[in-house]
Amino acid sequence: MANESDESRKRRREREDEEEEEKSQREAKKLGLKPSASLGGHSKIEELSHQIEVLVEQIDRLYAMYFQKIEKLPPIQKRTVLNDLINQLDREPKPTPQLKFKAQSARTKYMTYCERWDKKLKDLENGKLGR
Repeated sequence: MANESDESRKRRREREDEEEEEKSQREAKKLGLKPSASLGGHSKIEELSHQIEVLVEQIDRLYAMYFQKIEKLPPIQKRTVLNDLINQLDREPKPTPQLKFKAQSARTKYMTYCERWDKKLKDLENGKLGR
C-alpha cells in the first residue's frame, strides 16, 4: 500500500516536472529565446544561465527605453519570466564547482541589474529622476 502511494507521488512529480518544462519552453519561445529541450544536468544549467544572461540584457535595454520615455510601461512580464528562470536554476543540482560558479555568476548578474532597475524606478517615482 505504501508502495502504491510512493509510485503515485513519483508519477505526479514527473507530470509536474513535464508541465513545468513545457511552460518554460513556451515562455522562452514567446520571448524569442531558444527553447531548451529536456537536457541532462550539465547542459541544462549551462542553457539556463545563457538564457538568463540574454534575458537580463534584453530587459536592461527595455528598462533603458522605459526611462527614456520610448516605452510606456516597464518590462514586468519579462522580468517575471526571468525570476522564474532564476528559481529554476536555483533548483537544479550543481555537481561540479564549474557549474556552481556558472549558476552563481548568472544569479549575481541578475541581482545586480535588479537592484539598479529598482533604484531607478524608485528615483523616478520620487521625482529624483526625470524622464
